[in-house]
Amino acid sequence: MPRSVCLLMRKLLKNEDGNITILFAALLIVLFGFTGLVVDIGGMYLNRLHLFEVGQIIRDARFNETLAIDHSENPEATLNDIADTYAVLNGLDESQVSVDYYQTKLTETERNYELDINLTDTYDCIFIKIFGIDTQTINVTIHGTSTAAKSPRIWAPGRK
Repeated sequence: MPRSVCLLMRKLLKNEDGNITILFAALLIVLFGFTGLVVDIGGMYLNRLHLFEVGQIIRDARFNETLAIDHSENPEATLNDIADTYAVLNGLDESQVSVDYYQTKLTETERNYELDINLTDTYDCIFIKIFGIDTQTINVTIHGTSTAAKSPRIWAPGRK
């Protein structure tokens, strides 16, 4: 250590006047730092929770639209339309939601499929901007399956 730093440390340790004030100021900075970190992490968590709730609503909404999906020429497009509608109704933009549709079985009377609902949002950081992190992307994926069985007839492209 340089000689001047050593002399300053000795002087501070000998003269105890104001040490509590310096300690209090240092701890207050640390306290504000942790408070800011908690605010940003809490905000990110709340955004993720909102996305998860909207994803659950979209996943459950497909039960209200079962006939439209089962008898659709393009079930993936129908599911995307349903997802976009419910996303907008719950405060999201259409660009923040996408649906991946995987048909696992299609017969005359049965259509089975799986879907992944992908939701994305961006959190504008408040405190951690001082560390160079301005925004944080939040992604949520909700998985679902469905079976349309024992229906009189499932419509599919090419069927009359």
